[in-house]
Amino acid sequence: MKKSLWALLTLLCMILTGVTVYIASSFKTSEQKAAEAQAPEPSIVTASIENRTLENTLPLVCSVDYTDQRELDVTNSTPGAQYTSIDITQGEELGNGSLVAEVNGAPVFTLLGGFSLYRDLTLETQGPDAKLLNDSLVSLGYQLPRIGADTDTVTEETYRALGVLYTHFGYKPLSKEDPIPASSFIVLKDRATIISKSRSTGDVSSEALALLSSGQKELACKPAAGSLSTEVATGQRLRLSTGATVTYPVEVKAEKTSTGTGTEAQAVAPNQQSAADAGTKYLAVQVPEGDLGGLSRLNAELILDSSPQAGLVVPSSAIYTTGQGSTIKLQEGTGTRDVTVRVTYSANGYSMIEADPSTGLTEGSQVVISTGTS
Repeated sequence: MKKSLWALLTLLCMILTGVTVYIASSFKTSEQKAAEAQAPEPSIVTASIENRTLENTLPLVCSVDYTDQRELDVTNSTPGAQYTSIDITQGEELGNGSLVAEVNGAPVFTLLGGFSLYRDLTLETQGPDAKLLNDSLVSLGYQLPRIGADTDTVTEETYRALGVLYTHFGYKPLSKEDPIPASSFIVLKDRATIISKSRSTGDVSSEALALLSSGQKELACKPAAGSLSTEVATGQRLRLSTGATVTYPVEVKAEKTSTGTGTEAQAVAPNQQSAADAGTKYLAVQVPEGDLGGLSRLNAELILDSSPQAGLVVPSSAIYTTGQGSTIKLQEGTGTRDVTVRVTYSANGYSMIEADPSTGLTEGSQVVISTGTS
């Protein structure tokens, strides 16, 4: 019983001591309370004066596109013809003798030339189409160069060389009694690259095999927000947001009205755009593939205009308007000094300034941005 009483008295003493300490620590004099009620000392935010060119820029988002686009499709096919095999892949380059598909089980190859084959060819057929086929087979190394009238004539040697091409891809060669179908060849003006996924088998007339391009890669750029304004013009320069300092000229183009038509985008004068069609414009930029870093989507900035030359630059928020004009507060030790300046150019939150040389304003000087509480 005595032990329990002593334990209870000890606990009460501990509680009483804690309460006393708390009350003592909470007690403040009137002077302390007044000091705490006062606003904290104002802090001064400064920035360094820079010496550089100032630019007015527009953020852009760019994606890799291709020039000279067209559809890859079979010509002169019979009604109801079916693709029984598709033999192309995205990124593949096509040239003389490339197998692209089967139509009704027969192979379809690409050739390089200035026009499409306009008729089926038979033994002893003469003409520019026969010459195109012979020239292609010579280019492939399947027959020796032709001379004289033999150049534009389908001969047994033409059939033999064509049979080598067929055999190379596992097809039975044509007999010299069989016609050489014009529909077995798609003629391209230049070597071209497949730039889209290929279609599936089925009705030839339902859609093209794929989209291809014989041109070079280009960047198609649009503003990160909104559409192109009338400030944007062909000839302005673009800088990729990759850290490189090189710039590239841009061309304002009209967006393709539909995909896969083979119609190239046409350049337009930017000052002719209206509010109704402003969203149909984009910037085309020719960039060396090595500068793309293997990326298909990049950020960039268009330089709308820039200061004529480098000069002293400060954040625009450092400039105050007073009765004497534009003024900045130059930080000197623990104090500041007002310096009258003239703003010569402003862009993207910065201003280029000029001041009397006697003011001592130089690159690296600290100017006050704003005052506030810490």
